[in-house]
Amino acid sequence: MCHRFDDEGSHRLLGCTILGVVIATRSYIRYGFNVFLEKVTGSSSLTPVWKKRENTARFFLRWLMYGACTGVMVWVIVDKAIKEPNNLRSLPGIVIIMFICLCFSTAPNKVNYHTIFWSVGLQFLLSLFILNWKTGKDAIWWLQSRIDEFFHNSEDGSKLMFGQNYKEHYMIFGAMPLLFFTNGMMTLLYYCGVMQFIVTVFGNFLNFILDASPVESMVVAAGTFMEGFTALTAFRPYLKSLTKSQLFLVITSCFSS
Repeated sequence: MCHRFDDEGSHRLLGCTILGVVIATRSYIRYGFNVFLEKVTGSSSLTPVWKKRENTARFFLRWLMYGACTGVMVWVIVDKAIKEPNNLRSLPGIVIIMFICLCFSTAPNKVNYHTIFWSVGLQFLLSLFILNWKTGKDAIWWLQSRIDEFFHNSEDGSKLMFGQNYKEHYMIFGAMPLLFFTNGMMTLLYYCGVMQFIVTVFGNFLNFILDASPVESMVVAAGTFMEGFTALTAFRPYLKSLTKSQLFLVITSCFSS
């Protein structure tokens, strides 16, 4: 028997194995931490003193991240202005769109400028990650290719069931099977605890940065790689907990993707 560890299949198997180990390890560590915390403080939650320390640490960390992100934004603008000025054509558009939204807002005094700053700042960080780093660009392309390959499986099923001309009635024979296929796979991932792990870890990370709910952040981020309504399907169990404004943001991001 010959084992190969340099092909695409082995890489996927390794990735799934690592993800499973991380999920299981995280559960045990979290359980052990709660037990330790309960023995020390008599409660499984943080005391007010530790809560205050945590809030202080978050405050200083956020301002440190503000400075770092501002530096990256300035560096990217100056670097691209010198090397490729045409890449800055979208910058005035971003400013104009945000200004129009602010003008038509019914409550401009309630706008969270922290979210706006980091929404724009993350785009600059991604541009630095993708445009200035070949490995980052390859990683994004690989991820997008794997997601596209996943959705192509639905197309193969449509061809098998409805024939090669299924795209003549794509809404029924193309889009609907895609939703069913995605919903089935996401149900399986929820059963295995994978989606809960993704929402908890990455959602809370985006929540800390953007100051938006984890579900909002994850749906918008997923819309970058997935079609709008398939991203909604991926996080369907969490949608019922959203407020009207949060649901409006999610639907808007889905239509804009």
